[in-house]
Amino acid sequence: MSPHTRYLDLRSCPPGISVHTYAFYALKNLEPGTDLTMISAEDPLLLLNQLQLQLRNRLWWECAREDKSWNVHIRRREDTEALTLQDILSRDHERLDGLFVQMLARMRAYGTSAAMPSTLEFIQGLRRHISVENNIIAPAFTSLHGSEEHNPVATMLREHEDILNQAQIIEELFQQAAPDQIEAEIWLGLLAAALSKHEHREETRLFALWDALLNRRTDASALIHRVKTGLVT
Repeated sequence: MSPHTRYLDLRSCPPGISVHTYAFYALKNLEPGTDLTMISAEDPLLLLNQLQLQLRNRLWWECAREDKSWNVHIRRREDTEALTLQDILSRDHERLDGLFVQMLARMRAYGTSAAMPSTLEFIQGLRRHISVENNIIAPAFTSLHGSEEHNPVATMLREHEDILNQAQIIEELFQQAAPDQIEAEIWLGLLAAALSKHEHREETRLFALWDALLNRRTDASALIHRVKTGLVT
């Protein structure tokens, strides 16, 4: 057990507070490097899945059934190794989102020229992420391909094309001698909105489908390795 272990006993939830709310705020504020043992009188899986969705896949857990309760060992996902496509790709979403926030803050503080290196770093990472999904993962799961109307992969590919077009415009704008900050703000706002909807759709629908199919493959480890390598090279 980690020396930084906390305990959350849902059986002792304070009156007037729902179990969901009680658990949410305890896990929302879970610090890096800290383990939390949650004790529940009922099967906690539904609650954990709801909290995972609210906290954007931030949690990792193991459940153990005791005589009259469930003990759940919970850690922040970043404190564990990424082993699933959901985990790997969601973490890269978070990394890119962090780069985007840093880029925007630098531009607003020091101007567009000062933000160019961080902008190009973000766009390079975004292109790597999209390339991995388009060229490594999607071809590996052709069973998800079908009519475009109900095909999550077709939706992803279409959105990727739009996102890459916006990124190209932003890259060219920042490479100008004197980039216009107002124009940059407009295009970055459009890209931020597109990415927010796109990432939510992938994280709540597509990645889980990919992982379910991955579990049936004999080359799952090799595919995971290619994905991890593709995101950093």
